[in-house]
Amino acid sequence: MDQFYLIERDYGKYMCKLFERMFKDELNAGYDMYEVLSRYFAPSEFLYEDLIMNDCLKRFILLMKAPYGDSDLILNEIRELGYDNFKDLLNNIDIPNYRKDPTGKYRRYNFITNEYVYYCDNSTEYISHITGFPNRFDQFDEDECLVFESFALEIKRKALRDSGCSYVTTSFGKSIGEIKDIRIVHHDDKTKTIIINDNIIIDLDRYNRITGYTNPVVEVIYGDFLSENKTIKKLDLENVTNIQGGFLWYNNSLVELHIPKCEEMGFYCLPENTVLKVLDAPSLLDVGSKSFLKHDKFKVLPDEISYDRRKK
Repeated sequence: MDQFYLIERDYGKYMCKLFERMFKDELNAGYDMYEVLSRYFAPSEFLYEDLIMNDCLKRFILLMKAPYGDSDLILNEIRELGYDNFKDLLNNIDIPNYRKDPTGKYRRYNFITNEYVYYCDNSTEYISHITGFPNRFDQFDEDECLVFESFALEIKRKALRDSGCSYVTTSFGKSIGEIKDIRIVHHDDKTKTIIINDNIIIDLDRYNRITGYTNPVVEVIYGDFLSENKTIKKLDLENVTNIQGGFLWYNNSLVELHIPKCEEMGFYCLPENTVLKVLDAPSLLDVGSKSFLKHDKFKVLPDEISYDRRKK
């Protein structure tokens, strides 16, 4: 099968054009450049863009040329970039959001926790970066689910699973409740919108990370709600009256929070956030310590809001 077809199929048309332009000598000599590319990188439509955006293209080109090129010339170029040799380059190519998977290939991840790495290619496989062993969301077809962050949404079963392959009992799963209907809208910019039961909306970026969440039904947000999400920018929880601790713990992207009926927030709610611009919380009376209110920019909130250790 034509290697240009394979490169475009697995890595996109811009990667294919790059190989046509930069690897003419190798291709004319009959070398299988698709084999080299797929040896070091798992298929990804994002790879070319990531190389350009992160100024990693020269390292990548040297990595691709090394198996067939002039070894002395390539070694000198590798050393000019600060690497000792080809192996050093291979092991430390340092493309943001890429890690080696258990097969030794670099692969883009979309979400990482203290224990697991989740990949952005809708894979049902996720890797323990402690043990290096793969795990899977099992018992269903990958074509019938959408994997985002640490969740797998089963389209036919109308169910949400967590990384333990059990039906979700996390705070996020509880906030959604019973799923009766699922619609997924794919946008031109490769972002997605999940619509559940016609009124719960989950916005995903092109890497399947949550960027927005609207839920007009839930009344209580239980502890550690999306505590490791770092990408959500807008939350609309119009009927929530209570938010427990650990709410968006590591997030510093949220700019809009609509909780008009919420009266109480627990400890460690948005403790890392310094970018919140819109806070719609007219009913808020009590906020636990170590929350977003610890930052100076939020001290202008009404004095009626009680905050433990607010002056610290």
